[in-house]
Amino acid sequence: MTDHIAAEAGRGRGRPIKDGKTSAEVRSHLLDATERVLTRVGATALSMGAVASEAGYSRGVVYRYFNNRDEVLDALIVRRATTNIAETAPRLMALGDWSEMVVESMVIVATETTQDPLLRALADPDGTHSTAASLIFGSPGLSQMLASLYESMFSSGLAPLREGLSAGDASRYVLSVVMSLLSSSIPGCDDPDQVRRYVRTFVLPALMEAPPPPEQVFT
Repeated sequence: MTDHIAAEAGRGRGRPIKDGKTSAEVRSHLLDATERVLTRVGATALSMGAVASEAGYSRGVVYRYFNNRDEVLDALIVRRATTNIAETAPRLMALGDWSEMVVESMVIVATETTQDPLLRALADPDGTHSTAASLIFGSPGLSQMLASLYESMFSSGLAPLREGLSAGDASRYVLSVVMSLLSSSIPGCDDPDQVRRYVRTFVLPALMEAPPPPEQVFT
């Protein structure tokens, strides 16, 4: 990516790329512009040209940092997820119990992440979030980041998995449930208590040697 940026430097019109900003600052500026455009027109009307115009750069500058529209959206989703994780980490760590950390992380995804202004900007006009869900499911950056976070927890020794279960497999399984919650594929995922019952009854037994007793999930 760095070589590509250097090779493309100087192309196009608009604000000169060497305007006192570092590459990281320019990239962040482009993502800020993308978020503003999304808020106004939604994902379906987003284009590289719209991002360039909002940022005050040429289209050529945008293409130095992102190959296409989906790559811009992927980077934006990852940036927002990173911020959200940093904000919620203290709440999860305060629980002390790794199984409850898994439970509450899924509750946060199901009931709080869907209220995020960026995710709402990605939603379809009818409010079903189908556009957002497809983008998030297809986000390689987000999937990799979340899988790495869960795998780190499961391989740390703080989260004793049931015998024979690898940290990698456990993290991928949890990620699949997280994505199902985020896309509203699981009934009642907007109810925090039902999500807790669901995770404790169906998810934790797949991870733990001694899971909590099952509860009535669907009422």
